[in-house]
Amino acid sequence: MQVQVTLLADRGFEHAALVRWLRQQQWSWAIRVKSDLAVTLANGQIRSVEHLTPPP
Repeated sequence: MQVQVTLLADRGFEHAALVRWLRQQQWSWAIRVKSDLAVTLANGQIRSVEHLTPPP
């Protein structure tokens, strides 16, 4: 039997090691973060979450 797992988490769980582990497990995830959180994109650029979300 195959299942699909999605982790839903609140602030405080936005750790790179957790995201890497979730990807290795092929889990989906949604983690609420602050808008000033800096993330590194696949191309190596660093951006704040605020600049990656669509305008309200």
